[in-house]
Amino acid sequence: MNCIGQLIITQQACNDSFAWARELLPTVSDGTVLIARHLTAARGRQGRSWILAEGQITHTIILKPFMNTNEQALATLNMALTLGLREPFQQFGVTLKWPNDLYLNDKKLGGMLFENLWHNNKLVGIIFAYSININNSCLNHNMLKSIATSLADATGTQHDLGQLQVELFASLSKFYEQWKLGQFQDIFQLWRRQQGYLGKQVMVHNKDGSLLEGIAQDVLPNGDLVLNVVGADRTVVVTFAQVEEVKI
Repeated sequence: MNCIGQLIITQQACNDSFAWARELLPTVSDGTVLIARHLTAARGRQGRSWILAEGQITHTIILKPFMNTNEQALATLNMALTLGLREPFQQFGVTLKWPNDLYLNDKKLGGMLFENLWHNNKLVGIIFAYSININNSCLNHNMLKSIATSLADATGTQHDLGQLQVELFASLSKFYEQWKLGQFQDIFQLWRRQQGYLGKQVMVHNKDGSLLEGIAQDVLPNGDLVLNVVGADRTVVVTFAQVEEVKI
């Protein structure tokens, strides 16, 4: 079994870890981790910038699953890896915000991105990247202090980045293996239970510029969100692909 973190490749600096991963894809094994000692740029969903800071854990991982990777399977992989990211931090009360952000005290702790790589209609690899605020502080940053936090901000203490990295690779490997074994229902049920904002009011910003405000009622096995629209006697199903941002 190839575990995540079994092969780690480091380099001094990197401007685009996704481009680096695409270049290495043909020659590395499933679960290879790329770490740049100095990452000069990072992005979030829809091309938004992710602000880099000393004290974060930021990794890019190459996955090469050789199995039936249909739409449902890939949606469940998203869930599995989100659970893997959360597990080392569950003791601190970290929850999930749909579709795949880590939240602590109603502020963003971390997030992740996927890129599926296809050749002749066959999935040849997945690039999975994440960044988690650990020992950096968001409290003195005007853009971040109201919406983001770090583990150090929340606990008032610094944390061992090396130990957390080991724990992350172990938990990601565990959930990735469950996914490869086809335990989709178990993964979905746990992912559903860890959604911290079900039953609460959220604002969904769609890519087309429209807004939907409502109560997050449920999530579906394909990863979609069921929203009870405020002021209307109706529910809508919101897909991950149509969403730009979700705010509490």
